[in-house]
Amino acid sequence: MVSSLLGLSADGAVSEEARRAILEARGRVESMEKLYERLLQTEDYGGLSARAYLEELVEAVVEIAPGKERPEVALEAALEAEDLELEARRLFPLGLAVNELLTNALKYAFADGKAGRVGVTLSRRGTTATLTVRDNGRGLPAGFDPARSKGFGLTLVGMLAEQLGGTFTMRTAGEAGDADSGPGTLCVLEFETGGGT
Repeated sequence: MVSSLLGLSADGAVSEEARRAILEARGRVESMEKLYERLLQTEDYGGLSARAYLEELVEAVVEIAPGKERPEVALEAALEAEDLELEARRLFPLGLAVNELLTNALKYAFADGKAGRVGVTLSRRGTTATLTVRDNGRGLPAGFDPARSKGFGLTLVGMLAEQLGGTFTMRTAGEAGDADSGPGTLCVLEFETGGGT
């Protein structure tokens, strides 16, 4: 209901900036909605499928992405995720982080009107899970320091990383000797999986 109300508010927004802010808020609400839907469908709250949850979430974010206003621009997002189970208390901040990072990529990486692709990956080695969000867009602006960013989205992702007891880094893809070098931005969130399997 809240998501629908925000959608109606976006339709009546007086400026494009206000409309986008409302749609971003709607995306955050929908990331919570997807998780609660999963919780209602299961009897075991101890572990939920991260892949199933993120598949629905990525699809929902792309559906209201800024690129939808420019049908001539092809924007796509692809998910590769191990089918690991995570507790709801870890899936919730993870979902919000994916929502923020994917929304940011679709909003800023391709603002020049070019087509683009965003890849979302979730993997695990031992007890450490790694979420990566990588786009092939224009990369970070010269002199941009994610640690000093005052934007709400990146501030929120930093707080979510702390909540997960993990770390968040962001850099221009291709830096630090990445094997898959190229244009774009690479965001990495690492955290311990806790009681999930």
